[in-house]
Amino acid sequence: MAAQGPTIVNETSADILVRITIDGEAGDLEFFVLQPGNTRTWIRHNKQVAFVLRADINRTEVLVVQPGQAYTIE
Repeated sequence: MAAQGPTIVNETSADILVRITIDGEAGDLEFFVLQPGNTRTWIRHNKQVAFVLRADINRTEVLVVQPGQAYTIE
């Protein structure tokens, strides 16, 4: 059974852009627009790095993410 990938939850009041690396795996490297109140789970089987671009506060957040874990952006 494949492990569930990392989940990003957008609890901000604005769109965020999220990209999760695919080191040692296959997958999409594009930034994904995640609207306020929405959630997305990426297919990843190993620890990866997530980049979250936040125009609302003019900041980039960098997280180490693990399969099966949820990460809330507030």
